[in-house]
Amino acid sequence: MLRGQNLRVTICCCGCSLKTGCIIIGALEFIAGFAGFIFLLYTLTNYELSGAMLDMTGVFVGYTILVMLLSSILIFATLKEKPTLLLAWLVTIGIMAAISLVLDVVFKMGRVGIALVPLDVLLQLYCLLVVHSYRVQILTQNEPTILGNGDNKPTNNEFENKEYYYTYLNVGEPN
Repeated sequence: MLRGQNLRVTICCCGCSLKTGCIIIGALEFIAGFAGFIFLLYTLTNYELSGAMLDMTGVFVGYTILVMLLSSILIFATLKEKPTLLLAWLVTIGIMAAISLVLDVVFKMGRVGIALVPLDVLLQLYCLLVVHSYRVQILTQNEPTILGNGDNKPTNNEFENKEYYYTYLNVGEPN
């Protein structure tokens, strides 16, 4: 069974660090959300919408604003190394990805539209994996080590000083 910390990548797809990858993901999401918002405004001002498209306009506008907000949170959380905000982004984007999958299947008619759905899902999953991996990296960086030398192996001085060793590990002296 895979646990959350075992499922991760060490670099982003372009060979850059996870931190840089998260910033790139956030920037691209913001640009996509902004472009979608501008497109919706253009469509509203230049075309007469009716029926389901008119009813869904508010949802689409809200979705693009939410994408821009979440991408800003991702960039901020990445730059400030805030794992809690990264987790909030992961959960929210995961839910939005599931909703997006349903909407993709419902609204993309024809063979080409349906063929793009798996690519969209894989891209979203990869972005989630990169951000998750960066979050795990931050959390493991900030974990205290068992002993003071950083690699969890006792140094000679620490090992020779049994009292320090047992006190540090919070176990009693063996009989």
